[in-house]
Parts: sequence; C-alpha cells; structure tokens
Amino acid sequence: MESPTEQAVERTWKISGAYANWELKIAVTPPATGSAIECREPDYASLVGHFRVLVNDTELSHKLHLEDQENA
Repeated sequence: MESPTEQAVERTWKISGAYANWELKIAVTPPATGSAIECREPDYASLVGHFRVLVNDTELSHKLHLEDQENA
C-alpha cells in the first residue's frame, strides 16, 4: 500500500475558445523526503479562476486585434 508521500495529485481543466483550445494541467508531487507528511489535495478554485481570466483576456485581445486588422 502506498503511503501519502508516494501519491501525486493531478488535475486538468480545458476551455475551448475561438482562438485556441486551452488546457491547464497541474501535478502536485510530494517531496521525496520519506517523511510521513500527508499529501492533501490543494484548493484549486483561485488558480482556476485566474486561468479563466487569462483565457478570456487572451481570446478578447485576439478578437480585437483581428477587428483592427479588418478596419485598417
């Protein structure tokens, strides 16, 4: 049986956009110290919120850039 220090946590979030398909993958691997610390899953809500803002801003920026090129 694996101890808590041997378990990794991995999560993936995907967003389909008009400009690109976006993927955020996070892998949390406990240190290889051999200590018996508990590896608990982090709270990802804040990080995923920032990811969504980044995707939305980048998609909007690309859209505005295309509109500027069409109007030039």
